[in-house]
This record gives sequence, structure tokens and C-alpha cells, in this order.
Amino acid sequence: MPMDRNDKKNTPPAYRRRIPAKKPMTGLSAFFIIVVVAAALFCVVAFSMLFTSLSSGGTNVNTPQTTLPPLVTDSPSESEEISTVSALITATDTTSKRIDLYDFNIEKSYIFYIDATTKLTDKYGKQLFLAAFSEGDIVKATFAKTANVLESLQMSPEAFVKKNVTDIKVSDDIITIGNDTFNYTNKLIARHNGNSFDITSAVDVDVFTFHGYGDTIWFAELTTGHGEITVNYRPDIIDAVLEIDNDIYTAVTENISVYVSEGKHRAIFRCKNIEPFIYDFTIEHSEIIPLDISAIEISGLNLNLTVVPEDSVVTIDGVLVRHSKAVYVPFGEHLLKAEKEGYEPFEKILAIQTGAEQDITIDLIKLPDPTPTPLPQISQPNATEKTESKKMTFNTTPSEAELFIDGLYVGLTPVANIAVAYGEHVFAYRKDGYTTMSVTFNVNDTSETVINANLQPVPGSSADEPIFQ
Repeated sequence: MPMDRNDKKNTPPAYRRRIPAKKPMTGLSAFFIIVVVAAALFCVVAFSMLFTSLSSGGTNVNTPQTTLPPLVTDSPSESEEISTVSALITATDTTSKRIDLYDFNIEKSYIFYIDATTKLTDKYGKQLFLAAFSEGDIVKATFAKTANVLESLQMSPEAFVKKNVTDIKVSDDIITIGNDTFNYTNKLIARHNGNSFDITSAVDVDVFTFHGYGDTIWFAELTTGHGEITVNYRPDIIDAVLEIDNDIYTAVTENISVYVSEGKHRAIFRCKNIEPFIYDFTIEHSEIIPLDISAIEISGLNLNLTVVPEDSVVTIDGVLVRHSKAVYVPFGEHLLKAEKEGYEPFEKILAIQTGAEQDITIDLIKLPDPTPTPLPQISQPNATEKTESKKMTFNTTPSEAELFIDGLYVGLTPVANIAVAYGEHVFAYRKDGYTTMSVTFNVNDTSETVINANLQPVPGSSADEPIFQ
């Protein structure tokens, strides 16, 4: 029969469970429990304060802090708006991966950063590194409006780059390149060796690279600048020409300055009365180098001749000279002559020593008119005799010569259809400056009807054309 566990009185001692008696709590145990609880509460409070400080960006007031905008590297949500701009790169920093842009369409500046998610490409879509982008490049950038990390950066397919451009013209807001004109604004970046410069100071020898978009240039890089060569005019140096690198030729008729590209050059100073003066130099951008010709020694001067009559023949030391312009004459003694038919000849010894130029006037004295030499007379046929005639034509070279037949004046050549009787006649031709010509001619049935005569100039006359230097 199962035993009823509730009948404790009848339960044998072997089936009873022993329950130990409770010991009273001592003072040391209570103190230990209190310390543990307090320590736990202190740790909770300290951790809470530290977390609050870190999350609020707390700083030491004694140490200045530079706060950069937080980098947003997470991809934008589908609802976040993406913007695309065409802009000019105004600065880059590959260390911090920062890139500064100027949106010239809305005239707004941006600061962005590049991270591993940013897509960098050239204008054809080929991948690039950040180092390939630099100040002056025109790019197409995409970004989320709430982020400062670019989604993509591409070299703009619509932008243009013009390299090795020279001979530009710059006005207040226009740059002319050949036949093309472009606008520019005060936002134009102009650089030379990394430094800013004034685009309006450009000259024709400067070499440029231009970056632009549409009809506007936004970046100008001066790849080769210019310096300046100056020369002070000397009136005692004749027909001076400054030659630079066998390319630039400038007449030195006053104080001059010549722009040359920066670098090494050779200048040659040439004129009639000195030996060529050679000067090698290296010039930097904006540098001015004076070419000193004060010590050059001259060896002659210009002779300015005024001769009356103007068609007189003039020689110096037996050499014909063109006296209508200045004639260079070396220092020393020279024989000057002037002659013209019908005038007394002029002759003078010149002593050329110093000076830049010398003026000489020669006025030839006209001789009395000579007595004309009578033309040979030919007896005329007897008027009672029956005669026959032939119509004849007379030409001369040069024309307008006086024609005489048997001593009788007929007219100025050419003379046509003149009846000349059969028989012997003397045809004579006379013209100033040419030797008088006489020809005996027999007119008959078979003789020629056209007579041509070539007159010869008198030596030394205006008809005898001189050969000038």
C-alpha cells in the first residue's frame, strides 16, 4: 500500500529531508555587496558621459580645431537627386583628394572630394586617375545634392583645347586667335610657370595653350613668354638694321624696342658704315635687355647729292652712282664728277673724314648753243627735165627725229607717203641726244619704199642710259 506523503507523523525518520538552519548575515558581507553595486553604478555613469562627449564632438578649448566637412561615402538613395554640371577645375589636391570646381553656367563654386566610388574618365569614357586632372581642365561632374563626394568626373567632350597659339590680340573682353574671336571674363585663370599674369600684356611672340567651352576661354597658360630688346638710335650709323635669329628684321631709324620669346637668341646689328655687331643673349619673361651700340666705331658717311640738271651723269671714283638717294662713302679722299651734254663738266676732290652725313649741291653751267652743222646739199634736178617719183615712208628708232631730204626739212618721223623723185638723194635724220645720221639713197623702180633708221645716242647724254649701283 503506497504511503501517503502527507502523513508526516507516520513517516519514518529515514524518509525525512534535512533542512539546514539559516545563519544570520554578518556586517562584512553587507559591506561587500554595497561596494559592488556602487562600482557598477559608477561605471555606468562614466561610460554614459564618455559616450555623450564623443557623440557631441567635444573639443579641448585650449586647442584650435579645423573641421572638414564629413565625407559621405554611402551611395545616395534612389530618391536622392543627382546633379550634373559643366565646370572649370580651379584647384586640385591629390593628398586630400579634394577638387575645386567653378560652374560657369550658374557662376557657382564647389568643393568636392574623390573616393573609391568616384568614376574618373576622359572625354571618351576611358578610366583615368585623379592625377590626370589639373587646374584649367573643363569637366563634367555628377554628384548627389546632399553629398560632397563626386559620383563621377569626366573630361568634358564639349570643351576645346588650343595649343601652341601665337600672335593673339587681346581687348577688354575679347581674345582674337587668327580669324576666330572668343570671350573671356574676370573668372579667366591665366598662368605662367604656376604664377598668375595679366592676359592683356600678351604680345605676338607669346605662345599659349587655351582651354574653353563654347565661345568662351576660361583658362590660359603662357607656355613661352617674352622679353624685350631695346636699341638707342645713333644718327651717325647709316641704314641700320637689327636682325634677331635670322628672322626678325627692324630698321633702326629711332629708339626702338623689339619683343623676343624667352630663351637664347643671337642679335646682329648691321649697317653700311660699321662691321656687323653680334650679341648673344638669354632673356627671361618680362626681362628688358638694352643693346649697347655706343662703342661701335663707324667707317664712313652718307653723301646727299643734289644735281642740276637731274639727268646728269654722276660718278664717284669712276663708279656711276644713283644720286637721287643718299650714297654711302667710306672715310678718305674721293673724286666726284658730274657731266651732261651741253654743260660744263663738274669735278671735285672730296675729303670724307667724320660725321653722319654730308650735303653737296652741283649746278652744272650750260654751254652756248653750237652752230648747226650744215647738211650736205644735193643739186636738184632741172625743172625742165621730165622726172618720175616714188611714194616712200620713213621710220626712225627712236621716233620724232627731224627728216631732211637733200637738205630740205620734211617733218618728224614717222613720215609716210612722201613722193621722192627718181635719182640719188641724201636722207638725213637729227634728234637731240643722238648722232646726226645721213644716208645717200638711189630712188628707182626697184628701190625700197620703206626706209628704217636706227639713231645712236651721243655718249654721256641722257639718251645714253647710265648703269647705277
